[in-house]
Amino acid sequence: MSTPRRVRRATAGGGVTLAAVLVLLVAGGLATGDGGRDRRDAVALAAAVCGGGALSGRLLGRRAFRSPAAGVSLGLGAVALRILPALAALAWIQAAAPRLRAAGGGEMMVVFYLALLAADLFSTIIGGRRDARDSASN
Repeated sequence: MSTPRRVRRATAGGGVTLAAVLVLLVAGGLATGDGGRDRRDAVALAAAVCGGGALSGRLLGRRAFRSPAAGVSLGLGAVALRILPALAALAWIQAAAPRLRAAGGGEMMVVFYLALLAADLFSTIIGGRRDARDSASN
C-alpha cells in the first residue's frame, strides 16, 4: 500500500521541523555549557540518540497501513523507537558514564527528548488540521 502524497508531504515537513529543532537544541546545549570536551560529548550523544529516535519514530508512525491492527503496531513501534534508545542511553549515562553525567548528559537527554517530542506533536497537530482543511475543500 503506497503512502498518499499529502502524508508524505506532512512527514517531510515534520522531519524538517524536527531537524530544525535539533539544530537549535545542539546550539543551545553547546552555548550553555563550559565548552569542554565532556559537554560536547554529552550534547552529541543526546542529539544522536534523541534525534535519531525522533526522526525514525516519525517515519514509522506516518507509514500507510492496511488494517487497524497494523496501524496500532506501527504506532507502538514508533513510540518504542522514540523512547527506548533514549531510556537506555540515560541509564548508561547514570550507571557507567560519570564523565558525561557530570557534564550534564542526563539533563541533555531529557531536554532533547521532550523538546523533540513537543515539536513532533505540534507538527502532527498542525499537519492534521491542514489535511482536514484540504479534505473539506475537495
